[in-house]
Amino acid sequence: MVFVASGDKNADLSMKIEQGFGPNGLGILSVTDVPGFSSLRQNLLHLAPRLANLPEDVKKDLEDHHSRSDSTFP
Repeated sequence: MVFVASGDKNADLSMKIEQGFGPNGLGILSVTDVPGFSSLRQNLLHLAPRLANLPEDVKKDLEDHHSRSDSTFP
C-alpha cells in the first residue's frame, strides 16, 4: 500500500501511483489531506443509486476492461 499526502497540488505523484498500481503494486493507494473530502464524498455517494439504476446497456458502455478492475455494476 502506498500513502500520499495531497498537500502540494502541483507535486508529481506519478512515481507513487506507479508504486501502488504498477506491475509490482498491490493496487492500493491511500490519499490523505484532501480539502473538502467529506462534502465531495457525500455528493458522490448520493449519485450511486442513479448509477446502479441505469439501463444495463448504458452500464455496459461504462465498463473499462483494460483497467484490470474486478468490479462490475450491481
